[in-house]
Amino acid sequence: MQSLYNQIFFEENLHFVGLNKEKHFVYIQSEENNLSLISMHEDDLITLFEFGELDGAIHYLFNSNLIAYIYIYMNELIMQTITLEGEATKFLKVPLTKFQEPILANVVEDKSRNSIFLLIEDLQEKYWFEVDLSRKFCLKSSLEFQEMEVLNSEQQALIYRVSQFPENDLFFWYSIAHKKKVEIEGNYICSNALFICTVVEAEEGAIVNIYRWDSLQLFKTFPFSDYILDARFLSSSHLALIQNCNGIQKLLLLNLNNNLINSVPNIKGRLDISNIQKSNICLHKCSILEGSEWIVCNLEGIIARKQGIERFIFMNESYTHGNFLVHRPKGLPKRAFISLHGGPESCEYDELRYWGLYRELLRDDVLVLVLNYQGSANFGFKYRSSPWNNWLDTFSKELEHALEYLKITYGLCENLISIFGVSFGGALALASPVINSKINSVIAVAPLVSLEKHVAKLESSYPEMVSWFKARFYNKENRYFFSEKFHLKNKTVPVTIIQGDHDEILSFQNTTLLVNEARELGMNWSLVIEKGVLHYPVEVEQCRTRLQNIKEAFLAYLDTSVN
Repeated sequence: MQSLYNQIFFEENLHFVGLNKEKHFVYIQSEENNLSLISMHEDDLITLFEFGELDGAIHYLFNSNLIAYIYIYMNELIMQTITLEGEATKFLKVPLTKFQEPILANVVEDKSRNSIFLLIEDLQEKYWFEVDLSRKFCLKSSLEFQEMEVLNSEQQALIYRVSQFPENDLFFWYSIAHKKKVEIEGNYICSNALFICTVVEAEEGAIVNIYRWDSLQLFKTFPFSDYILDARFLSSSHLALIQNCNGIQKLLLLNLNNNLINSVPNIKGRLDISNIQKSNICLHKCSILEGSEWIVCNLEGIIARKQGIERFIFMNESYTHGNFLVHRPKGLPKRAFISLHGGPESCEYDELRYWGLYRELLRDDVLVLVLNYQGSANFGFKYRSSPWNNWLDTFSKELEHALEYLKITYGLCENLISIFGVSFGGALALASPVINSKINSVIAVAPLVSLEKHVAKLESSYPEMVSWFKARFYNKENRYFFSEKFHLKNKTVPVTIIQGDHDEILSFQNTTLLVNEARELGMNWSLVIEKGVLHYPVEVEQCRTRLQNIKEAFLAYLDTSVN
């Protein structure tokens, strides 16, 4: 039996493709540069096809029961199609003699015309080509717009994206035949031969717009009180949607003919759409309680599911309470662990985050309360923007509410509660004992320790980020709240900061100065240095070390009077 840690990494390297003719679950497995097509049946893992070790960028196209993989190697464009039984079918090799250092940057499939668009970059230049699959994969002339990031193509029209980082991207519909472009409202999510689906952030929740592909005329609009994260068409008239319900995701089926929306039962947690296989949607689901599963369902419901990581027996339930996502242990909770995600414009879901950390805490009867604080994304614009003018006041109320909830519901008081945060969440964790002293200890991982210094760094290295930060944080009150001076007002609660000394996002040097100053003032602060680690650990051993450092920091300040 693999450890949970190893199982999580194993599944991160799998992309679920679907079911083959034998009803076996089929995946593409990546291990460093080695790729293979594998199947799982009961407990057997079978290798169907070895792609081998390849140097070029590889792009997959999933279409029914075929996989096409395309890459550039030694100045040749190579394409191979494989069945889900592992049988190689068509093969293409085209010399790219006119290119010096070609890189395959993007691949888009046009099912209606049985063709593929390829974006090849060469020495700062970009070239779009169309591959006609019905004519022995011959390359056709390039498209005129070289700067497009094409996302989909149907009926002589394209959807392409223009990056507006750090703000939301712009999406355009472009008619090849009429050389006409129109900006699309919201974020493009998916399309089929008839319709285009976009999601617009509403004041609360989201609005799903359905446009006609041929004219970009609005066909139907659907408001949702909870945010829509992803979607795929299952047929010409049915749409599968992933909905965020305060951190627990659900699968919805929308019928465009009668406007009915149904929730698919027994599917909730963190849901990732892997593929659409004919009219079936292929999902990877994970949750702390139920473990992980690969699921295939259609308009009638679930038709196949395979367990990955096992259900967790040392846990009672996961539930939501307002903006809390609570993971409750099997036994009576002895302590609480409040978790704050980074971002801030992200969201934490019911998932095996931090390499299984929460399961280890729950096993020891530690209740985990995930606080998707105001300012988080995927709840609606009102929720995301509400703290911009005063983070101190907004977060203070949320923290007080969380502590009061733990006390009233579970009898957990200040000596039994630790607060943990990563990146931006680490800044909030450092500020927490200043706001409210009812905390046992603070664990801040790669935290933002000074907003002012961070914005000064951005002005020279990432100027496009400056206006984004200033709109959300940069008044007098917020600059003080996210400052060393504010953090150092915590005189009694012990603090552990964990950070890589090669952090490319938030300054390790600023963290070191803050910890040294706290120690000089006689405060119980410690710094755990992870040698050679960036803002996020990327190698397996770095992740293992990060997990161990977090656990040790939590255990270091437990109330010894609790049995």
